[in-house]
Order: sequence, then structure tokens, then C-alpha cells
Amino acid sequence: EVFRRQVLALKRRGYRFETVDAYATRVGRQESSSRSCVLTFDDGSSDALSVLAPILDELELCATIYVCPGLLGQPYPYVEPEARVRLLREQELVELARRPNIEIGGHTRLHVDLSNATLEEALDEMSATRTDLERLIDRPVTTFAYPFCAYSAACPAAAEQAGYRAAVTCGMRGGSALYELSRESIGPLD
Repeated sequence: EVFRRQVLALKRRGYRFETVDAYATRVGRQESSSRSCVLTFDDGSSDALSVLAPILDELELCATIYVCPGLLGQPYPYVEPEARVRLLREQELVELARRPNIEIGGHTRLHVDLSNATLEEALDEMSATRTDLERLIDRPVTTFAYPFCAYSAACPAAAEQAGYRAAVTCGMRGGSALYELSRESIGPLD
């Protein structure tokens, strides 16, 4: 309900919602991005399919969900085990990716910290993530989110070389550069 109220308030204020890929395309063309809103969700918890997708459909919104393909089906690593929150299973991810209003993006294979990664390490991780996800969902994966919102100076170049159109972050440098697009963290704990 909090999420629903937040996005309805943005819609009433005239914001248009788009995926990260669509936003990055406009930034790359140097088109105006005022009044744009991009909803992003990290890690791919199972409620993306059971809770988020129906709300997006109801409100006619789109979103980008960043997924770690090596963690699919496992308990959510950053939530207490007794909460029994898990990440999407492979079939659930495939089902989610079939939705026209949901973009799937890469978030490393195992949610690794890239803050000290060399160009080679980052490129290997980002390329493997993209390959794994594209094989699973049979659809292009064009955007990437840095886990923990942390990345080394080599990571933007690695994201570009890995074939992503854009990469997003929050809490770090961020800005309008395609491989350091800034985003705000908003959630129940923020």
C-alpha cells in the first residue's frame, strides 16, 4: 500500500514512468528527462511476481528488476532466514520477463561487491551475468545495477564493454553518464 500511494502521488504530479533502457536511450540522445520516473528493484525477490507485477499492471506502470542469476531460488541473503523470503526461481523469472512492462537487468551473478574490481574482473562478472540472464529469459539484458551501489573506477568501462546500454547506482558518484546513472533508494527502511 505504501508503494501504491507513492507511485500514485508521482502520477498525479505528472511524472511519466519508463524502464531504465528507455531512459538511457533518451539520455544518450540528449533528450529531456524531466518528469521521468524509473522504478528499479534489486535482487529479484519472489514478491516481484506475486505482489509487484499485479500493482504495476493495475496502475499501468513499468519497472526494471535487477537479478542475480546465480542466486535464483535461494533464500534472500539480506533478510533474516526466519522471514522466509526467497529470490525468484528460474521459471518465475521467465514468467516475469514475459511481461511487456517489466525489464530484467543484471546485478552480478552472486551479488558480489565490485568496489575493488579490476577491469578484467568486472568485465568477466558483468558479461557472465548478462549471458546467464539472456539464456534464461530469451530476451536482451541491456542494463546493469552495481550491487551495494558500489563500484570501482573500472566498472563503467566494463559495463560498456560487456554490452550493457547503461548502468545505475545510488549513493556513489552517479550522474547522467550512461554507466553511472544516479538513482535514489526509497523503501520501507528509508
